[in-house]
Amino acid sequence: MITIELREVTPGDALLQKLPGLLAQPYAEVSISDNGIGMSKETIRHIFEPFFTTKAADKGTGLGLSVVHGIITGYKGEILVESEPGISTTFRIYLPIIKASKEQQRSLSAPQQGKGSILFVDDEEVIINMITSMLTKQGFEIVAKKNPREAVELFRQNPERFDLVITDLTMPELSGLELSAELKKANPRIRIILMTGYGKDIEEASNLSDYGICKILNKPVRMAKLIAAINETITPIA
Repeated sequence: MITIELREVTPGDALLQKLPGLLAQPYAEVSISDNGIGMSKETIRHIFEPFFTTKAADKGTGLGLSVVHGIITGYKGEILVESEPGISTTFRIYLPIIKASKEQQRSLSAPQQGKGSILFVDDEEVIINMITSMLTKQGFEIVAKKNPREAVELFRQNPERFDLVITDLTMPELSGLELSAELKKANPRIRIILMTGYGKDIEEASNLSDYGICKILNKPVRMAKLIAAINETITPIA
């Protein structure tokens, strides 16, 4: 069972010692707890490292928590992990509370709504859930797949269904480039955004347009940047 709690806190001395990146100011604390198998101290020391995973070699990589950590710290927040083997795990996320200006409040009151159907492919469940939820709220129709081969089969059933595909680069069974190549065979006009933690490596690859790839976004990517890339790339079917 997973429990989620939200409250406003101002860090005291004890919390500031644990998380020196915090300031003595109001934060939104999001606590996410489960009653699962817990984690050892050794695992906790590594969980935010890119590509660290406790999964088997053919079950994907551990990019999820690394991306989460990058997003949180990018917004000047912190994340704390409390866990005991065989008992439970709690993640506490701290994000600074910022009062919006009147201009920002007017902007937020009438958000720009997206339009179009997007196929999203990523082997990390946490990223799928986060991106799907946020883009759906923006008005996009999202179909998410964790398995790239399943994504190819779904796409082949109706190659004109999707206006845009967003895919991770590194996945088991098929890479983002291999996936893109298969999709482009089915629909040469498909537009694809590639998300990757290997930004410097992929930038050197040539002829990405041959795969239908229009943009490359480096993880962790901020939602505003992702939405901007989608609006610049997507061509909804009339």
